[in-house]
Amino acid sequence: NRTPAINSKGEVAFAGFIDGASAGRLLFFHSDGKTKVVLRSGDKLPESNATFSDFNMPSLNSKGEIAFVGNYAGHSRGVFLKTSEGVEAIALYDKFAPGGERVEGNLFNNFLNPVVNEDGTVAFMAQLKDSKIGMFVKKKGQPLQLIAKTGDKMPQ
Repeated sequence: NRTPAINSKGEVAFAGFIDGASAGRLLFFHSDGKTKVVLRSGDKLPESNATFSDFNMPSLNSKGEIAFVGNYAGHSRGVFLKTSEGVEAIALYDKFAPGGERVEGNLFNNFLNPVVNEDGTVAFMAQLKDSKIGMFVKKKGQPLQLIAKTGDKMPQ
């Protein structure tokens, strides 16, 4: 019941479950007739002792880079980018969102629809603790930026 992602080369990224002795939730990548495991529940988050518990909403560019929402540490989630260099945390639950004050209402609460383009730029929607919804973008080598959020004035 999870939507896969497909790129212009016909490669596919998808999340799934496996049973048996190595049961868990996995993030897969399919290319050239072969499917491989990219990440599995129990793998560590970057720069953390927390481990992934689930994977959702993958997006895939033609370089095979995968943006996704990953669950960890109970009900926590974040937006991540998997590249040939490893996994990068883009935005994490209960961390301050850029473009606002450092108050509880400006903490990330939930994430939706991450996408990655050919340059490795990741864009996504996020709900903040004050219930506002924001659009964010993370370009390689640059900090996460707010594009717009609920209540902003419309550009002229």
